[in-house]
Amino acid sequence: MIHPIARERLCEEGMSHDLVAARMVEAFDGHDLVASAPSLDGKWLSVLLRAVALARHRLRAWQRSPDAKDCREHHAARAAARALVATVSDIRAEA
Repeated sequence: MIHPIARERLCEEGMSHDLVAARMVEAFDGHDLVASAPSLDGKWLSVLLRAVALARHRLRAWQRSPDAKDCREHHAARAAARALVATVSDIRAEA
């Protein structure tokens, strides 16, 4: 299991992956997404974008600098992670 969210909850409350991808591109295009585990987060971000026929490098996850003081970067990364978690079930179901 990648996350503790039950499949049933994802199906009932989650959004479709195409909507999540569109919202993420709209909100984060042109910005750096920071993540504590960019290789893992980047993998799921790539899967999400390719599932809706967008270039996998349209959005990228980067390692957060330990001395970064800008909390907006941290919150943007957390929002992106939550959006990715909400779509994992849909992507797996279509694969």
